[in-house]
Amino acid sequence: SFYDWYHPALTHSRAYADFAVWSRLLTPGEIRTMSTRGTIPSNGLLAYWPLDAPPDQNRNFVDRVGAAPLHLKRVLTWE
Repeated sequence: SFYDWYHPALTHSRAYADFAVWSRLLTPGEIRTMSTRGTIPSNGLLAYWPLDAPPDQNRNFVDRVGAAPLHLKRVLTWE
């Protein structure tokens, strides 16, 4: 489709691996470890959605910390 052709980074399967929220700033060492080893620091972690897992029946990704749903909507350029 038009959207996929002009915005391939947004539909690429490896664009985002995880989405996480912390209650604190991460140190440069923690960020480096996340990018090289893929480990998520648990200190202050409020929510964590691994986007490589399949969504539930409502197309929501389920938070591994507090079970909060994350719904990703594909936004088209005219919306």
